Amino acid sequence: MENWRRHIAKAEGVTATVPELAEMRPLYRSDLRVTVRSVEPLSPEIVKAIADKVRRAYQREVLIEVELDPSLLGGLVVMIGHRVIDMSLATHLRRMSAQIAQRLEDVVKELDQTWERRLNTRMEEFVADMRRRVLELPASEPAPSAAREVGLSAVPESAEVLAAAPAET
Repeated sequence: MENWRRHIAKAEGVTATVPELAEMRPLYRSDLRVTVRSVEPLSPEIVKAIADKVRRAYQREVLIEVELDPSLLGGLVVMIGHRVIDMSLATHLRRMSAQIAQRLEDVVKELDQTWERRLNTRMEEFVADMRRRVLELPASEPAPSAAREVGLSAVPESAEVLAAAPAET
């Protein structure tokens, strides 16, 4: 590490001993650029607090740029290099909207499955009831069609349909 500092110091024209270079801020590291996006201008106290926290976390000098962005609706977006810390109201609303949409989709699927199960159960009960009724008829009576049994007398018997159909030639 010390050789690297000497090399950089020579390239920059700095003449200093190794212990002096060790105390200096490393020459190969630049200041950390931090961009803070906000809906309204930030007070100097808030900017200083953000700079202090980032300086302590990264142990580097910090350059802060403040940008105004009304699309955030509220809160802040802090960009430290390639890292983004999004504390904006717009992002929170998007996340909540996505969660609500997902939950609604789950509820609709659950309701569909419930209604499908109920419908299948009712159909099975109806078919079982019809079979029981047909099997309980005395042998002398012809079995009525399922449509007539449930009160749909407008549906013709299969023999009536065959008689009404035109003969094929």
